[in-house]
Amino acid sequence: MSRRSILMHCVIACTAVAMLPSCKSPAEPENGNAAPNLRPVLTSVSGVTQVVAGQQYEYQAVGYDPDGSQVKYHFGTWPDGKYEEAYSNWGYTEFLSNNTTGKMTISFSDLGTCYLCCHCVDDKGLDSQPHTIITIKVARRD
Repeated sequence: MSRRSILMHCVIACTAVAMLPSCKSPAEPENGNAAPNLRPVLTSVSGVTQVVAGQQYEYQAVGYDPDGSQVKYHFGTWPDGKYEEAYSNWGYTEFLSNNTTGKMTISFSDLGTCYLCCHCVDDKGLDSQPHTIITIKVARRD
């Protein structure tokens, strides 16, 4: 599955959930007078893109919430062609102040191409869109 189609699946899945008739969008105000909750913004994701299987690597993300709320970062990984595994491989940081670096240590076990997806979430549950996806090349340990 290409990076573009994976990203489209993320966006389609998130859109489908937000459109369920029984769900209220986190962006809707609680009453007619309150300001809407604005989406947090993920400004950067960094870390190595060529790794050795079984070794641990640190990945970092920075973002902010335009409303001033704290954000937490979600990091997910999956091997190429196994997008369905993305939902079982998520790690989360604690809530952090705006523009504070969130860090996650990750180890890859599948050889070849893997993907790392990251987004930030505000304290009301609204996440940054689109999610950032990085391609990771995993080599065998010598």
